[in-house]
Amino acid sequence: MTDPTSLTLAELRDALKAKKVSSLEATDAYLANIEKAKDLNAFITVTPDKARAMA
Repeated sequence: MTDPTSLTLAELRDALKAKKVSSLEATDAYLANIEKAKDLNAFITVTPDKARAMA
């Protein structure tokens, strides 16, 4: 499967619906990108545990 963060929102929706990617996989991919770009200070608070629990 393609990196979920490279998909459009519609493509990600379709991939989730078709079970080609799980919500947890998508969440982890986005959290990894947030971590990689940490020096940008784009997010005030990141709550990975809560995000994974909600996925």
